[in-house]
Amino acid sequence: MAIRFNRLIPQEDPHNSCIRNYTCSFYRMCTKVQCLVWILHCIFFAACTPSLRDPNWKPQPTERMLQWFAQLNYQGYKGTTPYQLDYPDWFIGSMAVPKVNLTQEAVELGRFLFYDKSLSADSSVACASCHRQEVNFADSRRFSVGAYGRIGVRNSMPLVNLVLDKRFFWDGRAGSLEEQIRNPITGSREMDLPFSELVRRLTMHPIYPALFERAYGERKITEERIVDALAQFVKSIISYSMPEDYFRAAQDGRIPKSQIPQEFRQYWGLFQQTQVNSNCGPCHQQALQMGQNRFENINPHNSSDAGYMAVTKKKEDFGKFKVLALRNIALTAPYMHDGSVTTLREALTHYRAGRFSSNNPNDPYRDEYGNPRTDSLSKNTVDLYEKAYMVNIDRKVLTDPRYSNPF
Repeated sequence: MAIRFNRLIPQEDPHNSCIRNYTCSFYRMCTKVQCLVWILHCIFFAACTPSLRDPNWKPQPTERMLQWFAQLNYQGYKGTTPYQLDYPDWFIGSMAVPKVNLTQEAVELGRFLFYDKSLSADSSVACASCHRQEVNFADSRRFSVGAYGRIGVRNSMPLVNLVLDKRFFWDGRAGSLEEQIRNPITGSREMDLPFSELVRRLTMHPIYPALFERAYGERKITEERIVDALAQFVKSIISYSMPEDYFRAAQDGRIPKSQIPQEFRQYWGLFQQTQVNSNCGPCHQQALQMGQNRFENINPHNSSDAGYMAVTKKKEDFGKFKVLALRNIALTAPYMHDGSVTTLREALTHYRAGRFSSNNPNDPYRDEYGNPRTDSLSKNTVDLYEKAYMVNIDRKVLTDPRYSNPF
């Protein structure tokens, strides 16, 4: 907008000096007007685009939270208490769990944050809204509903036994649980809240500053501490009490058969029958069901969602998505990354028909004759699997108060 009118006047002509002075004054005036317009533009833009999602937001601690904090009788920071992951040695077997530095104080803080709807722009949803404890910390809807009623584009994944995972999200785009946690909080289809505003909200709260001091030694609330507390809570969610957990441990000699709980023993014969034609374990790691870091293409007809290829940039990874564990699988319908498979029966039929296999004769899901490996499963076998999965549920993790809503 700055127009250099003086360039139009010959500088060497002394008779034009007064004109030159006039044009220089006009130029300076234009510059001042331009600055004024720019300032007014900034003010107008700021007024039309508020930095806060909800400028009228006020903290509203629940009575239950206030009672819990009063019973805590917090007297200031006195150090933290190590938190031990809860699972028996026989469950993990010979696999070493990497050392995770969890503290009781950060895990408890993370539980409050996980269930707190203040983490969403319009205070309508929490992490727990899309990851419900009663359905294995998954969602029974095909697509979850975020802030302002916005609908997601992929099915919400279970948040159980993630302490050994290395890749997160259906397409594996996050390399750590902490990285994964950041995305839903700021995502426009999920919680849609900038961390700067979240920090402001929690700092205004009458209790959260003390809880952060209790966990981290000072009342200062930061994005990194919010993410760390949430990650610590999610890492603490461990499931190990399905009937199959005990059956496999007894079968492998990790525990004596007499150690199988009495209420599970009636399913021992059913478990043995499902092992005859089972080909699920190589992908789903049924024996351990922790640390799932495998990606496979289970719908070769998919032509729109690149999946894992968006991360690896490899053509052969097109349409591949993370393989989930079969833990409490009967509770986590609908299935697949897009929630397109409605029932457990439909999921079993999908695999029985070999619809996850490509036309490639060297497809790892085909036998030496080129036939889909599960094509030989009879209807009776599908019935058997459905029955087995319906009873193969860890109800302890679904009701454990350590993972429940503290509000």
